Amino acid sequence: MNSNVVITRRNVFQRLGDSIKGILLGFLLIAISFPVLFLNEGRAVKTAKSLQEGAAAVVSVSADVVDPAHEGALVHVIATVEVDEALTDDIFGIVAHSATGLKRTVEMFQWREDSTTQTRTSVGGTEERVTTYSYRQEWSSNLIRSSSFNDPGYRNPTEMPYPEMTRHPSTAGFGAFQLTSAHLTRFTSFQPIHLTDEHLDAVPASARAGFGIHNGALFRGADPASPAVGDVRITFSQAPAGAATVVGRQTGDSFTAYPTQAGRPLLFVRSGVAAADEVFSDAMAANTFLTWVLRFVGGLLMFLGLTMVLKPLSVLASVLPMAGSIVATGTGIVAFIISASVSLVVIAIAWIVYRPLLGIGLLVLAGAIALGLKTVWKKAPGAAVPSPAPASGGTEPPPPF
Repeated sequence: MNSNVVITRRNVFQRLGDSIKGILLGFLLIAISFPVLFLNEGRAVKTAKSLQEGAAAVVSVSADVVDPAHEGALVHVIATVEVDEALTDDIFGIVAHSATGLKRTVEMFQWREDSTTQTRTSVGGTEERVTTYSYRQEWSSNLIRSSSFNDPGYRNPTEMPYPEMTRHPSTAGFGAFQLTSAHLTRFTSFQPIHLTDEHLDAVPASARAGFGIHNGALFRGADPASPAVGDVRITFSQAPAGAATVVGRQTGDSFTAYPTQAGRPLLFVRSGVAAADEVFSDAMAANTFLTWVLRFVGGLLMFLGLTMVLKPLSVLASVLPMAGSIVATGTGIVAFIISASVSLVVIAIAWIVYRPLLGIGLLVLAGAIALGLKTVWKKAPGAAVPSPAPASGGTEPPPPF
């Protein structure tokens, strides 16, 4: 691994100018955090209600016959996917039979730049940044643009040699039903295709030049054991057809999304055998997970925005390095407390809008807890400070209220 070090210095006025510019971005992040938090609660409630509605309405039916009595109903069907169409890679001619998907993954050996920065602040607020840039080579399916590298001596090709590709059949049998390409694209359990010399012989001559087989993949380069920048590795994978589970609205001999009163259409297509309650249970869990992820994202956006808004304070205080560290820590704590509190308030307001009973109930509970704590505090021994003893001969003061 090769590396080089770059040292930059900025005085307090330059840093203060940058932090003031960051205030606008901070306010933008804060503004974005509100709809993320608020709308996420509405999305979560709508999805949960739709899933509950679907779980109560779904009917498990046999795949052996299309029963007109279930037309328009939410049905649960288990069957074997049968694909007659062969999927063929349009460049290399690799063929997948009885598969719901064929994928081509293209990787190129490239330079990657990593950087680590250490910051030191001296008396007067001047900041010194020591950035170490390191360079390593790796296989990547994404083009790493070396034009932005700190060291112009490390260069990658400017484009990938071949695009990635995923193909699916246009239709497939599913017992007495039919699956369309829209259903088949939902099968994502791909397994690698181990290429052999026989596969290489089937590659068209126009694409075969320079390629060989190495570890079950197409390889183009001088030495697969010691690849060089620009070498290419291409792998293929397929999603085998097999047992699958579909939950959706029966529409003729196929399936469409089932409309719910709550507003979220339902259509589930997955590999393997799964009971209807398992499908909905997994969907509920996924909805809960996404809800918490977006809550975290919304709170993080607010925290980062507040940190940027308060940044000038720590920059001004950094004239004395110790003071700068103390203020930076303090503003970070303040930003965390404010962002956590405001995020909870936004979520609570959203609950009142989307889940009135729960939202109001939580507010009442919170108020009761606060009132209870206040009462306990008043009654606790030593909660009230006794008044000074009266002067001799005076009257006894009334007990504290």
